[in-house]
This record gives sequence, C-alpha cells and structure tokens, in this order.
Amino acid sequence: MKLLKINKLDFSYVAEETLLYIQDLSFPSKAIVKLEGKNGTGKTTFLNLLSDCLEIFPKECNFLFDNNEYKKFSTLRKQRVFANDKPYFFENLTLKEQISFFIYILNLKTCFIQRAKEYCERLELLKYSNRKIKDLSLGTKQKLSLACLLAMEVPFYFLDEPLNSLDYQSKKIIKDIIVQKFHHQPACLFIIVSHEEDERALYTHSLSTSDWKLKMLSNSFL
Repeated sequence: MKLLKINKLDFSYVAEETLLYIQDLSFPSKAIVKLEGKNGTGKTTFLNLLSDCLEIFPKECNFLFDNNEYKKFSTLRKQRVFANDKPYFFENLTLKEQISFFIYILNLKTCFIQRAKEYCERLELLKYSNRKIKDLSLGTKQKLSLACLLAMEVPFYFLDEPLNSLDYQSKKIIKDIIVQKFHHQPACLFIIVSHEEDERALYTHSLSTSDWKLKMLSNSFL
C-alpha cells in the first residue's frame, strides 16, 4: 500500500520568514484528512506544494513515497489530483466537449468514463451536456470539476475548499462519493481544506497547522 511520509519540509515565500516547517509527518495509505488552521498559516500552500503547483521551491524537502525517497513533489504529479474552489475550463466548449477533451488530454481509460458519467448523473449535470461552460453557474462548474477529478483513480486527492459554492444536496453527494472511494479504492488518501462545521464525521483524521501532527478522529462514522 502506498504511503506518504514527509521527513522534512521547510518553505517560505520571503527569505527569512518560514511559513511551513514540518518534520516526521506520516499519512496512511487510506485516510480522509481535514486540514485545519487559521487563515495565513499555510493550508493552501501545503496543498500547492504537494501538488507541485508553486513556482517557488522549498528551502528543504525530503519525503518518502511508496518506500522510495524523493526531494521534489513533482514526483507525485501523476499520482494525485488537485482541486480548488475556482475550477478552470475552456469556456467555449460545451460540458460534453470539456469531458471529452479531459479524457483525450490525459489518455483516460473506460473505467474513468463510466465513473465520470455516473458522478455527473448523480450531480444532475447531464442536462447541461450541450451547454457552453461560460453559460454555467460557478456551482455547476465546481460540480463538473469534482465529478471529473474524483472519477480518476489515483492514490492522492488534494482538495482546497471543494464544497464552496455548492448547494446542500450537491455537498451531500460529493461527500458520499468521497466515502465510497475511501471504502472501495485500495490506496486513497484525501487531504481536504474546509471550513464546513457540520461535516466532522466525514473525516478519519485531522491535521492542524498549529503543530502539523496527524490525529485520528474517534467520532468518524467510517
């Protein structure tokens, strides 16, 4: 089973001001982690680092993935999906064309297509199949983004405020999909930044930016 262990991570945007300093942080291969902390304490930066989405590199980085040692998070690029609350699409494509483009660019397999169609149906997106992305609401775009990203089968899912702009029913469906993947996918680590107060039972662990220690939650229904 795949495991992510950060031996040391030292990162700052400004030369002498350390934003993140993490030592000995290990994640199990199956977990749904809620990343918590005050604004400006590095939650989004941490997910951006793991996803290799920053142009600034850490001052020091050493981690283990699948028992192999690495120094650059670019190693994880093909092993993860990353979603934030501002999905990017080609605005002049229709919803159906956007999904087809996604499949073509990433060379995705039939199982992805089946899962993406299932998730789109559950989120009531198929009725927008021939509508251009630019004509969709932010909430609908977010649902489409999550449907496509969660349909991929990778070890790591890094989600930054994924439920923003979603209605109550859509939030429930996305949570159900996450739990479903957790139960049925062999290696499945979710790290989620969220300020939703009523979803504590969704998570198996919590991680606070105050000490960067992973804690198992006893009130999870999983």
